[in-house]
Amino acid sequence: MLYGSHGAVKSRCRKLAKKLIAANEFDSFDPGPMLETTAAQGFLWVDSSIMVPPGDHFYCHLLTKAIFEASPVKDVLRIVKEWVSGSLSDPWRFLGVQMVEVVSAVDQGGPLARKLVEAATRFWPLLASQGRRYGPFGNEPYDAWDAMRNVHRALARLGIPLQDLRQTPAGGPAEFLRRLDEQQQAHE
Repeated sequence: MLYGSHGAVKSRCRKLAKKLIAANEFDSFDPGPMLETTAAQGFLWVDSSIMVPPGDHFYCHLLTKAIFEASPVKDVLRIVKEWVSGSLSDPWRFLGVQMVEVVSAVDQGGPLARKLVEAATRFWPLLASQGRRYGPFGNEPYDAWDAMRNVHRALARLGIPLQDLRQTPAGGPAEFLRRLDEQQQAHE
């Protein structure tokens, strides 16, 4: 569903977004079987870009973007929060909620921010194994850590200093969860 040319994936996502919003069942949505990333070439797009290379790619963000665009303005924050929450059980949907449009849901911190980091921790081995395939990018593709902008944002909201988020942590996102847990225990 998320693999193909930009135009084909965008069209599929727009049609599906309307159905998802009407059904309002974001957490139970099953995207169906996903194409194994090792079986297909292409980048893993986590946000929009004006420069899209030719060929087929994994447009992980396009369903999230379509949901954001199709949501009624008065309900957009609620819908986006529900979509983000429902996207934390699948690695490819998780990548789709790294796009800038969902930052308002992440910026509220609290349980959703923590759940986003927990999902990043669960998916880290798979996402890191993809190498430098993430976009959008300027000169060269990103690695998994650089692609997880909203995870960085959530960690900052939860109390991790921004300077600590610049380099890929040796232990992946789990390293930051341990730090947060230690900080919480110290305050109890």
